[in-house]
Amino acid sequence: MKDTKSAADSTTRPLNHPTTAFPSHPTTPFLPIPAPARLIVPLSTRPPGEGASAKPPGTRVARGDPLSEHVPETAHVPLSPVAGLIVAHTRVDVLNGHRVAAVEMAVEMAVEMQVDRIAPPPAHERLPRPDAAELPTWIDRLRFAGAWAQRRNSPDLLAQLYQALRRPCDTIICNVLDAEEAVPLNATLARAYPDELIAGVRTLARALGVSRQIVALDEDAPSADVSRLRSAADGDTALHFVPLGNSYPQADPTLMLYTLLNRKLRPGRLPAEAGVILLDAAAAVAVGRFARLGEPMLDVPLAVRDVTRDTTHLVTAPIGTPLWHILEHLGIDGELAPRVGEALRDQTASRDAVVSGGELVIHVGYAAASLNPDPCIRCGWCAAACPTRIQPAGLLEASQRDDQSLAERYGIAACIECGVCSYVCPSRLPLLSAIRELRHRRRP
Repeated sequence: MKDTKSAADSTTRPLNHPTTAFPSHPTTPFLPIPAPARLIVPLSTRPPGEGASAKPPGTRVARGDPLSEHVPETAHVPLSPVAGLIVAHTRVDVLNGHRVAAVEMAVEMAVEMQVDRIAPPPAHERLPRPDAAELPTWIDRLRFAGAWAQRRNSPDLLAQLYQALRRPCDTIICNVLDAEEAVPLNATLARAYPDELIAGVRTLARALGVSRQIVALDEDAPSADVSRLRSAADGDTALHFVPLGNSYPQADPTLMLYTLLNRKLRPGRLPAEAGVILLDAAAAVAVGRFARLGEPMLDVPLAVRDVTRDTTHLVTAPIGTPLWHILEHLGIDGELAPRVGEALRDQTASRDAVVSGGELVIHVGYAAASLNPDPCIRCGWCAAACPTRIQPAGLLEASQRDDQSLAERYGIAACIECGVCSYVCPSRLPLLSAIRELRHRRRP
């Protein structure tokens, strides 16, 4: 389900802006957001995050320095995005909805504005060639580069790779689809950084020893964008570019694996369980930048959709930047409620949440759902529109009765929480919120 406004009708800005965020290019379509006076850098990808032992307050750190003295073996090493001073240990919300341990940093602004790259690693620490290292080596390299991704359409990357150590995978899929034409984050990344994207896919594919590499593209992608990716692949016959009809929520992992490979994946489970490593363009570019240039993941790209002005801002921000700072820098109304991920998922976010490897798409300005729905008219639109063919109206009934067995019969296990049912419902029934409430009650 695409945005009702076409990309040509919306304004996407800015286009040629110097930045330190993706320094392999002299220009980038992403506006760099300067760091605020204070950053709150998350120490982990999910709660509670106490396994990471942060450096004590009063510690000075340079750009790229580790912020933890110890992290669990399966976690990424949190790095300082800028030079600064650790002032406190705290907790913070990240844009994937989790609340985790974090460190608060006072930023040395004079140092933050420098445009020099981080110095390359010493000779004895230089990266192995992408085709000359096994998976455990690359997992450790990515961990110490602070690289991670954990968002709806790019599930926990490190967790997928660790699962692949126990259960070999045969396919890697890079998702370059965007849920809305007016929010072209993945497409823009692929257009601007094709070499990095392909390098990221190849690096992981060789480390995993997979037999199949797929880049899933919008079937309506401009031919010039596809040509750039094919040129970056340099005739690699193992890498396949597969066009897909980009109808929301096609990019969801459950639907993606079924469409491309006819493999079933239970919603919320990692694709590695089905023999697949799945990542989006942002994650592939981050891996590729590290593989090619040794650049750690210190910032992330974001697409911020200002619905009230019909404008999309493409930006990069240091990890740990609060959302309110980004919206303020872009001149977006401070009274508007932000939502993360695809608009129809209706996932509200705190303005104090910080950017990291979580969700990278933010919508600001959609109206709140109606508090006074009309009675269900039994039209069946919710079931007809559901991409996984469950019975959302039945799940609303199950939620009202608090009947978990009824919820199972109506297919709650197959729901991907895309929000299409609530969107099409003529009675404005709270179908998505009822499903989320049901799942919340099921948790032990």
